[in-house]
Amino acid sequence: MYLKKIAIKDVGPIADLSFDLPFDGDKPKPLVLVGPNGSGKSTFLSFIVNALIKDRKSTRLNSS
Repeated sequence: MYLKKIAIKDVGPIADLSFDLPFDGDKPKPLVLVGPNGSGKSTFLSFIVNALIKDRKSTRLNSS
């Protein structure tokens, strides 16, 4: 499974962010996050990780 888009609003230092993740056809491209301390890079990554964990748990529950 790949994430194709993420939207975050009013969380930590992120006021409003909508981001389409880069793909080359159906293959994901690498993504590099750069910014000063406190700009929301870790918050952005934590939302991605939490979405993947939630999907994993949902998939396990539905397959039982």
